[in-house]
Amino acid sequence: MDDRSNETEGRPRADLDTLVQDIVQRVLEVERRRGGASLSERSYSDQPILRRGSDWRREREEHPAGAGRPTPAGRAGSAERSASSERPASARPAPAGRPRQERSIASNRAERARRAYQSQARFDQQPLPRDTPRPLPHPALPPTLARLRDLEGDCDVQGNLLRGGRLFAAQARLAADFEDDHPYQGALPFRYLPTYQELSDRELRGYFSWRTLWRRGEASDAPSTFVRLLSFELVNGVGVEPGTPVALELRRLVDACRDQAAKQPGAAGGVVLDLERLLHDYVVCHQLDPELATSEEERAFARAVMTLRLAERARLCQEGLRGLTSKDQEGPTPTDAELWEALGRVSSYPPERSPFLREHPGEVAQVAAGVFSRLVHHCAKRRKTDFVDSLVGPVQEHAYYPFAGVPLEDAPKPEGLRVRLTAAETITHRFGCWKLRKDFSTSGRSRELGRIVRGIDRQMRDDWDFDRPLKEQHLPAYVTGMIQKESTLELARVREEERRRISFDLSKLGSIRSAAALTREALLVDEEREGYLPEDSPPTAEPPVAASAVPAQPDDSCVPCPADASAVPPAVPQPSSHDEAESPYAKGAGEPEGAVSSPLGLDPEELALLRHLLASGTAATTPGSRSVEMLADSANEKLFDLLQDSAIEFDDQGPHLVEDYIEDLRGILEP
Repeated sequence: MDDRSNETEGRPRADLDTLVQDIVQRVLEVERRRGGASLSERSYSDQPILRRGSDWRREREEHPAGAGRPTPAGRAGSAERSASSERPASARPAPAGRPRQERSIASNRAERARRAYQSQARFDQQPLPRDTPRPLPHPALPPTLARLRDLEGDCDVQGNLLRGGRLFAAQARLAADFEDDHPYQGALPFRYLPTYQELSDRELRGYFSWRTLWRRGEASDAPSTFVRLLSFELVNGVGVEPGTPVALELRRLVDACRDQAAKQPGAAGGVVLDLERLLHDYVVCHQLDPELATSEEERAFARAVMTLRLAERARLCQEGLRGLTSKDQEGPTPTDAELWEALGRVSSYPPERSPFLREHPGEVAQVAAGVFSRLVHHCAKRRKTDFVDSLVGPVQEHAYYPFAGVPLEDAPKPEGLRVRLTAAETITHRFGCWKLRKDFSTSGRSRELGRIVRGIDRQMRDDWDFDRPLKEQHLPAYVTGMIQKESTLELARVREEERRRISFDLSKLGSIRSAAALTREALLVDEEREGYLPEDSPPTAEPPVAASAVPAQPDDSCVPCPADASAVPPAVPQPSSHDEAESPYAKGAGEPEGAVSSPLGLDPEELALLRHLLASGTAATTPGSRSVEMLADSANEKLFDLLQDSAIEFDDQGPHLVEDYIEDLRGILEP
């Protein structure tokens, strides 16, 4: 020991870990020569004596808590020591401080992996429970799909590695006509922007099997991942001729996903919006017919918005508001009828459901145009936001990114492109930038405008004495005043036109002509009558032509003259009291004395139908009356203003009252 201590004193001071490792190795060599093992398994042969915080943290990460975890006192890495003892001494590396510790950690990890593999092998040898789903066999790839997989590491002619859209387009063209019959089984993982690389072999074969059925029209479902992958193939011009056929196929995908979302809410709702956006982008970049990417409802709403903006700008230019003059007018000024149609399209209150608005379209259009002009003037004077902007939102212009995230071989760059999707949506491409201009921010119907249209309907019903009034709802005082003024002016104009109007009853034209002919005949003297001969005149050689020989006139205004001029002309026929009683226009016809007017304008047959349904739930009509369907439709129309809904519905058993409105109808119809 003294010699060794002297040797140690003569050495330079080394790292503590290196010295400890040297001592341990010497002890192991001595014990090996003796043929024994003085160090037990609890000795720390591969670890330093002093433990630091980083060592404890690494040890906790490598040995998570659980069953079979060694205690801190015996946590010496028995696997590493056993592996070290199995190797011959000559094969062990010489101690080298920190590298020795790194090799020890690596050996620890290798030993844990070996044990995990052995435990897993023992588990695989045990029989699985009956209810445990067994893994599906991994399918072998056909030659076409095998070549598709080989393209993932291939290069182009310039030696560049295929990736992104170029790789996807090459793979899609390779498998453009490939068909498979190996459908995917199980739950398909969702992928937002799928490519062939992201699909497993079993999912890849499942996709081509589904695509085969889809092209034949036999696919019963539309998985989101498969639908997106097929849409990416279509926009790259694979499988369908580029142009309109691609747009029609994308529309077919949209309809299929929408039908599936209607049957299973939430199943394919998100992919519908993405496909519609993809269809818009394809139509714009290829300059196809905009009707392929838009619906009739979208186009009608856009036309209505542009009509409102043209009418508003014309009003502002006429009055010089917002700094505009007559030179700033854009396009023709819409007529009152066009403006009223646009208001009805944007309004949440449907004018076609109101019987009064349907019966008086011209008067309503005049009132609505006047109220619109007053509101435009009010907003321009007292608000910072124009009236139309408050209904549909301001004009928007922002960047547009077609085919965002879609793997394309070549991104479209049509310089100077200008496409008008709808009357209020325009997309342009200039200097490498895409821009979208929309003349509205919200595509939904305006509730504010709906309250205004309903206020016009209610006020005009009161002024025109309509028998089905509406309940008053809250509106700003200035809006109510505008509606009352315009309705009063229109009513005065209508009455003035009626006062100046001359009406003719063509049904009495025949009797008027007969009376005029008799009066004319009575005023003629003998000399003025045709064929008159004085008493003392000699007979002529040719007798006068008899009146009966004169050809009859096609018009009944001329009546043959009587033979005796002195005869008294018959009186003009007057309608008898019996005819007046039977006339449908006679006063009080069909109404017994003391009759009480029916509630809500219902006629006796409609009232009887409702009372039958209230009493017994069945419909009954008298012989010779209208059909039950006609009575129910007319009654629903008269009850709509009160209930805002249909009161009578039809099913397989016939008509019946809606349960929610039975008590309301009972309180109205029953005394």
